Amino acid sequence: MLLRGLEYFQVVKSSPGNGRRLKLESDRLLAGEDPETIRPRDAHHWITIYAELVGFKNQLLVRVNEGMEGVSSAARVDLQDDVDLVVAQLGRYERRPRFWSARAGVLTAAEKPYPAADGAGITAERAKP
Repeated sequence: MLLRGLEYFQVVKSSPGNGRRLKLESDRLLAGEDPETIRPRDAHHWITIYAELVGFKNQLLVRVNEGMEGVSSAARVDLQDDVDLVVAQLGRYERRPRFWSARAGVLTAAEKPYPAADGAGITAERAKP
């Protein structure tokens, strides 16, 4: 189990054949991330945040892979667990924007004005907590 703040996620090792794989058990939310938000701007904010994280992890993997070329095969075996963890995190960071894009679409559609009986536009908006 890896701890991060008050939240945690579990890393599971499996070994199909000779390969070792690490995977994160769940898609942990970032601090402040509220999937139940009713505000489209929140969804767009999280799309931006996850794009930053994806970019950072991709840059990190490029640098790590370059560095792996210079280590012994024995060290590379152990370091591969670290690489697998970063790849698993990257997968989560790539999934979350898909959720937020879909959520933004729903929220944006819900805010579009609907024509009133008298022809004036009214906007559907949920009450804010």
